[in-house]
Amino acid sequence: MIALRLSIQHSRPALSVRLGLAALAVVALIAAGLVGCAGEGGPVDPGGDEVGSIQGTVYAPNGETPVAGARVWVPSAGASARQGTVAETTTDALGRFRLQSLPAGTVTVNIAKGEWTTTFTATVVVNQVTNVPAADTTMPATGEGALRVAVFKGSFDRMEDVLAKLGFGEVNEWGVLVPGTETFDLYNRDQLAAVLADLAQMQQYDLIFLNCGADEFPLWTDRAAAATKVRAYVEGGGRLYVTDLAYDYVEQAFPAAIDFIGSDRTPVDQPEQLGVAEVGTGGITVNATVLDTNLRSWLAGRGALQGDSTARIIGFAPGWAVIAAVGPGTKCWIQGPVTYGSPMKGPEVRPLTVTFEAGDGQVLYTSYHTAEDKSGTAPTELLPQEQVLAYLAFELF
Repeated sequence: MIALRLSIQHSRPALSVRLGLAALAVVALIAAGLVGCAGEGGPVDPGGDEVGSIQGTVYAPNGETPVAGARVWVPSAGASARQGTVAETTTDALGRFRLQSLPAGTVTVNIAKGEWTTTFTATVVVNQVTNVPAADTTMPATGEGALRVAVFKGSFDRMEDVLAKLGFGEVNEWGVLVPGTETFDLYNRDQLAAVLADLAQMQQYDLIFLNCGADEFPLWTDRAAAATKVRAYVEGGGRLYVTDLAYDYVEQAFPAAIDFIGSDRTPVDQPEQLGVAEVGTGGITVNATVLDTNLRSWLAGRGALQGDSTARIIGFAPGWAVIAAVGPGTKCWIQGPVTYGSPMKGPEVRPLTVTFEAGDGQVLYTSYHTAEDKSGTAPTELLPQEQVLAYLAFELF
């Protein structure tokens, strides 16, 4: 409240001038949005008469994990879904958005993260900011707007558990996927060869996950054929997320994108022999540097960074695949000091999480396991590297 203190010692003309100046000050404060009006909507919208604002947070299907970098917009009347807009914005590192200067009444709001979409309606109140409930801004796990995802089981990693924590399934008291609740297609190891042999089947999916220890039989029988299918899937617009020992699928299909440790005699743009990069020291814990500003902000907002702003990464199995360097156009998101080889080398700073584009698609690779021992954590709690998966999987979406 702004208090006007009047002195009876002043003459009436002076009082009138003072009141007039005070009134102008109040108007200026209201126009600047510093003085709110009563009601649940919060501060006034800065857009003027007959308009208001809405704000909220975009979440993964679990209704808890924020989605950064999602586009949020109100389309113009008669415009196609992704063209003309009345207002639009992008969610920040914590998934938050505000759409301003919207016409009063009911509006349709669209949200998109790549091909992942949802729509809701909201009521805009003149000169108010309306908070949108999480139920309206939670991305779908199934149905219209949901993504088509396939996960291939491995021997050592369980990305399916992390997806379940994000709302694409249910987890039990140990944080493990409850079989049958998944909203994605979950394949056994021995099914990978058949799917890789059928490009059309691969292309049904927006995103394919290859767990560490995924079946390498297709590579051992015909490396060139398997690499050709993987490359065609990605270049045609597919997204591929690979961890640790499944690296050979990346090495054989895209040798120039990531230079894994191997023979110095093999040119960096030529694939190495299978398994030669599997020399990492097991059981290590790495305080990794997060190089991307947005990812660092997202992890900080989720409490996944340590006091020195590093991410504590575990899940390095004996013989994990070591990256020597990244190729042109490949982005390193996380790096850290590691030991490897025999005799042991290091610690040396190596890339640990990288992405690159190929054609119309994208590949993400992590040297460490995504899902690890969760002793002392709640079943649905995400470890730092699982938080990384969540953010980057959304980036791939």
